[in-house]
Amino acid sequence: YSIINDSRKWFSIQENSGLIKVFHPLDREEFGHTYRLQVIAQDTGDPRLSATADVTIHILGVNNNVPLEKNTNENFCTPKREKQRLIFQVWDKDSVRNSASFKFRPPNDASLRQWKVTALNGTHAYLSMAVQYIEPAVQNVPIFITDDGPDPQSKQVLLRVKVCRCNTRGHCKIDVDRMEGMPTLSSALGIILGTMAAIGIILIIIFCHLTISTPHKRKETRDTFPLQSTA
Repeated sequence: YSIINDSRKWFSIQENSGLIKVFHPLDREEFGHTYRLQVIAQDTGDPRLSATADVTIHILGVNNNVPLEKNTNENFCTPKREKQRLIFQVWDKDSVRNSASFKFRPPNDASLRQWKVTALNGTHAYLSMAVQYIEPAVQNVPIFITDDGPDPQSKQVLLRVKVCRCNTRGHCKIDVDRMEGMPTLSSALGIILGTMAAIGIILIIIFCHLTISTPHKRKETRDTFPLQSTA
C-alpha cells in the first residue's frame, strides 16, 4: 500500500497492512472537517495488479484552542467618571459547542481589586474602575478567560489600559516636562525680583543725580517804599 496525493505529508501508511496513521494531531479548525487521500493497493503477482481507492478522513472537533481577546483602546479618567468602561471581545478557533459562552474572572491579587470585570454576553465583557481614584499610569490588567467546552481551556490575557487626569471632554491631559535649559519657577522668580531691584536702584541714582545738579534759586529781597504823590 502507498499514498500518492498527501502533499503535506500529514499521513503515513504501513506498506503491508494498509494501516493509515497521522504524524501529529489534526485541528478541525485548521484542516477542515474532512481530508481526502488516494491509496494504491498493489499485489505481488506477475504481472502485478493494482487498484486505487479514495479514503476520506473525518476530523472531529475537540476543545483544543485557548480563548483570545480583542479590546478597544480607551483611557480611564481619574478620579472616576460615570459610565466609563473598556469593552473587549473574546473568541477561540474551536466550534461553537467548544467555545462560547466564556467566563471572565479578575485575579485574586488584592492590589488589582481596583478593577471590575462584568460580562455583557457570551463573547463580550467590559472592564471598569471599582474604586474612585487610581494613580495615573499605563497598567496591564490580567483577566482569566475560560471557554465552555467539555474540557475547558483557560487563558490569562492582559488588558492594557491608560489611567490619566482628564479635561472636561474626557481627553487625557498632557504633562509637559521642563525644557532643557529653561529656568525653574523659583529661579525665574528670583530673576524677576533681582531685575526689579536693579531697576529701582538705577532710578534712585538718577533721581539723586538730577537733584544735586539742579541749582537752587535764591529769593531776591526787595525794599518796599511808600508811594509818593508827584503833585
